[in-house]
Amino acid sequence: MRDLAAFGGPEAWAAVEFAVSSPMAPREGQAGRYALESLPPARPILLRLLMLTARIRRTFTVRPGTTTLATSIAQVISRR
Repeated sequence: MRDLAAFGGPEAWAAVEFAVSSPMAPREGQAGRYALESLPPARPILLRLLMLTARIRRTFTVRPGTTTLATSIAQVISRR
């Protein structure tokens, strides 16, 4: 993490909270693989994020009552 922050400059520390697992947002292999398909390294970060967001909107449908706060990312991905 320290190397990443040094590479990204002082503002990079603000992103650390999004790069580390937590009880409510554990690292999940399927989710990482899903995201990586839309994050080709040769493109600017904003374009990659827009591509990922568009893909999520195409892939998933919001249906009230089908998930709760306790639903894991792995469960969501397996239900798609």
